[in-house]
Amino acid sequence: MLRDVLKNIKVIFRYSPFHAIIKLIVVVIAALMTPLSLFFTEKLIKSIQLCILNGEPIRSVVMWSSCLITSMVIPCVCSFLNNCEDIRIKRELDTEFTEDIADKYARIQFWCFEDSHTKDILKRMGDNPQEKVFQLFINAVEIIGVFVSLVGLILVFMQIGIIFCIIFIAIIIVMMIMDFKAMNTMNTMFNNQSVDERFMDYLGQLLSEKSSLFELRLFGAVNYISGLWKDRSSKVLKERLRITIKSQGYFAVSCIMIIIWVASILFFLVKGVISKDISLGVFVALAGSADSIIKTTENLSYTFTLIAQNSMYMRVYHKFMNLPEDSMDLSVKEHGNNEDVHYIVFKDVHFAYPKTEKEILKGLSFEIKKGEKIAFVGENGAGKSTVIKLLCRLYEPQQGEILINGINIRNMSYKEIHKAISLVFQDYEKYSLTLRENVALGDIQTLNNEELIKKALKDGMAEEISENIDVNLGKLSEDGIDVSGGQWQRIAISRALVACSQFTILDEPTSALDPIAESNMYSCFQKVLQHRGSIVISHRLGSAKMADRILVLNKGVVVENGSHAELIKAQGLYADMWRVQSNWYDGGSANEEEIQ
Repeated sequence: MLRDVLKNIKVIFRYSPFHAIIKLIVVVIAALMTPLSLFFTEKLIKSIQLCILNGEPIRSVVMWSSCLITSMVIPCVCSFLNNCEDIRIKRELDTEFTEDIADKYARIQFWCFEDSHTKDILKRMGDNPQEKVFQLFINAVEIIGVFVSLVGLILVFMQIGIIFCIIFIAIIIVMMIMDFKAMNTMNTMFNNQSVDERFMDYLGQLLSEKSSLFELRLFGAVNYISGLWKDRSSKVLKERLRITIKSQGYFAVSCIMIIIWVASILFFLVKGVISKDISLGVFVALAGSADSIIKTTENLSYTFTLIAQNSMYMRVYHKFMNLPEDSMDLSVKEHGNNEDVHYIVFKDVHFAYPKTEKEILKGLSFEIKKGEKIAFVGENGAGKSTVIKLLCRLYEPQQGEILINGINIRNMSYKEIHKAISLVFQDYEKYSLTLRENVALGDIQTLNNEELIKKALKDGMAEEISENIDVNLGKLSEDGIDVSGGQWQRIAISRALVACSQFTILDEPTSALDPIAESNMYSCFQKVLQHRGSIVISHRLGSAKMADRILVLNKGVVVENGSHAELIKAQGLYADMWRVQSNWYDGGSANEEEIQ
């Protein structure tokens, strides 16, 4: 835990060193006022006694009164300064730290977002990581202040006997051990429940999002999903209640110990005053400090608990920062080659998804020439979408090369790859931004080019919503409009078309369109993409018919290569797939042998 706190302080000092130092000094000064106020109280009472009984000058009374008042004012001033420094530190974290986190997300290897263990890390990072880092720093500084106050109190109590100070130190150590055990128990519970929490969040999304809720209502399955959530929630809460009661037992022992110690001190003070071994000033000061001692130790216990809890986040933060990054340096020097893409080559490419042994691609080789219209077809799991992910550098092959104009894409910058290819994924994103921004994300340089954006919308057959390209989409804004699934898909296609790339990749680009709109869209593609190369992945073989060449994938390799007519004539796998799919529309039924 101490290591996590030191790492946290190091992070804060990296982003806001000056304000962090000022805050630390202010907190220490405020903490010193607690024991000093007791010392000044003792001196003030003693000087009043001497003034009344011995007729000594009132000057010492005024001096110690001024010191006591000053010790009360300084914490108020420190509190104001402390709040100001908090604002300044948060402001710098909100800018620089958040930007670094966003950059890290951009560099993380794509497979991490599909790995269950990594998903736990990403979930615990949360929406406001800078706030959690800041809170741990606040807790760390507070505990420094508490320790300063405790050291001062110990020095004050040394006036009545060192044995009480030793006992007090022993009690503080035991309290910290108890608090650590309590929070370690709680943190272990939170770690073990992360999978349950992720499942509960998923069920909550199903019950709150429009698309899933509509289907659940239609099927009458809302109560079932709600029941799953209640069962899992009940399990989580019962476990938390059991662990919380157990941890509170540790806290109770700490409280009892400090109360017994304070009672012993008060008893000794009363006895000392009666026997005149302790002056009235010492008695009033130390007896009056009993409340301060209890509050300080409670604050120590509470702050230590928060540190133990929040330090777990620092472990998550460092795990996150150590997640594997894309091997390509984002600042890699570009080749300065602005010529057209003449060919794309896969050369003996082998690939298996991370943490799996099954090869999806097994020595895949093919070449696509400039301006060619290529269609990839094959059964599910044949490797069609995997080819696209590799070409876009979302994954890297374990063996083989992927070349664009003879350059291995490992040695190309993302900017160069983006110049070469643009794409529409099957699971396209619906951005709750303006229509202009939704399209311009395909090439952010076109954001202020209204003519080019409207042309892309026209080419993507989204003209019906292009009248006002600054309208907000989705329900995030009050004036946002909700568009249909087909319109979202047309916007995604327009996003790919706005980029001046040499190849456009379309992964199931018309899955959300009706048959007539799909036919029109493919006719539009032929017109719009006549001067670009294109790669189409679709389970509907009718779209493959329009391609110059069809690559048939089976078990990770190209088993057939040719035009529609050539592959039908060859009577291979493609012909079988075409025959089976044709029967859907001809009203016939494929026999078992054809389906096999």
